[in-house]
Amino acid sequence: MNINLKNRQQLLVIAAACIIGLFIANKILLNPLQSLWTARSARAADLGKKVKRGHALIKDEQALKLRWAQMQASALTNDVTQAEQQVHKAFTRWSSASGVQIVSLVFSPWKQDSSGEYMTQDSRVEASGDLHSVRTFLQQIEQDPMALKEQTVEVSSKDAGGKQIVVGLQLSALVLTPKKPKL
Repeated sequence: MNINLKNRQQLLVIAAACIIGLFIANKILLNPLQSLWTARSARAADLGKKVKRGHALIKDEQALKLRWAQMQASALTNDVTQAEQQVHKAFTRWSSASGVQIVSLVFSPWKQDSSGEYMTQDSRVEASGDLHSVRTFLQQIEQDPMALKEQTVEVSSKDAGGKQIVVGLQLSALVLTPKKPKL
């Protein structure tokens, strides 16, 4: 192998230039393309999940509409005074059916949602009775279709034997206030 020095230097310069060119091509072209490919693959997977969820929603459309109609029917009336009366009557009904005594019932002011689509009102109730009546009272509240959400439940004993139970509930009532269509 008889390569003279000048040819050898030219060959080394060409090889070095090729290596530098490949390095630059890798940094400028291949890495960004690989990142782009990975991002597009992740987006395609995300869109695939969304399509599956959309198909499931379409499939369950009738059941969802029925459930939404039940929820709307269970919501309290739009008149806040009547809505408070509905909640008060419900507590009276539940306490009568269960045998607990309502010790206190306090309503906080109504809060309007920023979207204007609903209002909520927190209420605090304390009731006392024996274990069976308190359990029945809580079941009555839980099973009632009225638009109430239990925020907190506190149970304590009034006596050392645990025969008199006091339950404190914080509930949130829902009033739907649909926006009127613009004319």
